[in-house]
Amino acid sequence: MTRGAIARWRWVHSWTSLICTLFLLMLCITGLPLIFIDEIDRTFAGHVDVPELAANTGPADLDKVARIARERVPGETILYIDWGLDEPLYGVNMAPAGDAQDRRQLVFDARTGDYLEDLKGSRQPVRVFLGFVNRLHIQLFAGRRGELFLGAMGVLFLAALVSGTVIYTPYMRKVAFGTVRGNPGHRRQRLDLHNLIGIATLGWLAVVGASGTMNTVGKPAYDLWRKSTVPALIAPYKDVPLAAPTVGIRQAVDSAHAALPGSRMVRVTPPSATDGSPWHYVVWTQGDRPFTRRLFRPVLVDAQTGGVTLSDPAPWYLTAIQGSRPLHFGDYGGLPLKILWAVLDVLAIVVLITGVQLWWSRRRAERTA
Repeated sequence: MTRGAIARWRWVHSWTSLICTLFLLMLCITGLPLIFIDEIDRTFAGHVDVPELAANTGPADLDKVARIARERVPGETILYIDWGLDEPLYGVNMAPAGDAQDRRQLVFDARTGDYLEDLKGSRQPVRVFLGFVNRLHIQLFAGRRGELFLGAMGVLFLAALVSGTVIYTPYMRKVAFGTVRGNPGHRRQRLDLHNLIGIATLGWLAVVGASGTMNTVGKPAYDLWRKSTVPALIAPYKDVPLAAPTVGIRQAVDSAHAALPGSRMVRVTPPSATDGSPWHYVVWTQGDRPFTRRLFRPVLVDAQTGGVTLSDPAPWYLTAIQGSRPLHFGDYGGLPLKILWAVLDVLAIVVLITGVQLWWSRRRAERTA
């Protein structure tokens, strides 16, 4: 490349990096606890001791579980019931009518239906902290605008990676890979360290940056799909008068499972005008393989007849977004992959800090020249 081309790429790299660095530092720092959010939640906020039982015990009757939950917390409605991912648990999520934010989760043994614990208790501050970090990481406490803003920062970050790779190409012809020159604190050492860590972690940075950017448009994309899909599915019911369900939760889940054999049931939402359909149970399913376990598909079950209405599989863009979400936090390979993700996250912080130091020292040298 010519000197002019290199100068232009360096300008792109400098300014795309500078604009997004502060926000990327925030994302890297808040991302560290979020990588281990499940482990932190189980250890400090949400772990429930599950008794040992015979392997063929259960499953429990979901209607019985729902009835016990209503008896324990009268005056609150069931928002949804979900299944534990790794343990035989049901989580009955409830809230006072008209206040879905003030929710609690009652935990039941999924094999026997025995009540185990109300997680809205003394360990709740840990979940408050995790919720605070999660909202900061995802939306800057600015809702949809915050998500889209961070998405724009993600685009700038990807541009910084591309431009950084371009200007590294002539550099690597002069210096052997892994070389760190200069004394501690010297600009040359910071430059070599910045380049070395940046190129060594380039693949991970690109994956995390791209998946994070995709996740920022996940909610709008899902809302677009839901608004175009669910109304079409429930359109035949628009003139049907509302009535109390005659089909129980257990029958609704069994019907969904029969319609999608091999799928894993992960959540069931009772008929609701605000979250789903007032005429249907909405049963959310996942696949039974490592990748398809991250892909959700809703099944609508008529609350009066038990009839099933299947949605089409999610479109390709939602499949890509759903698949990228666990990849962003290293949630595909268990704890070892999460530890690797955390180490790479720390290295990314080093790259960001050394990048700012290099820019500042360059500017200071230009002013004194």
